[in-house]
Amino acid sequence: MKAIQKYFDNVFNSHDSRKDNLISCMKWLTKYVIGKEDPGKVSYEILLDEESETGIKLQLFAVLDDTKHFSMRCKACKEFHNSFFITDKNDCDRCNAKAYRKDIKATLTTIKSAKQEKLRRKVKG
Repeated sequence: MKAIQKYFDNVFNSHDSRKDNLISCMKWLTKYVIGKEDPGKVSYEILLDEESETGIKLQLFAVLDDTKHFSMRCKACKEFHNSFFITDKNDCDRCNAKAYRKDIKATLTTIKSAKQEKLRRKVKG
């Protein structure tokens, strides 16, 4: 499962035509995002802006593949169970994923903040 969280959106509306705004959006995207970020960790979406006739809206998302996080959590649970209980049988059907989801949310928030700051520095600098 992949979890995503939006960390940036911008409307490109400085030109009179939608085509020119799309070109501006793509230039900005290639300058600041594509090739600069880890592949697979960032996703983007280009939409038509509903508030203007010629605007193009760009949204950037932080992406986290939770396979690694889930396997680490499962391994820790099994180790804990084997340390404190006599039986070797783990009851994985009773797994409570609330804490797991909370960890994912916290990790995504950290990634989001880091990517926002990194992008802010690139754009300013």
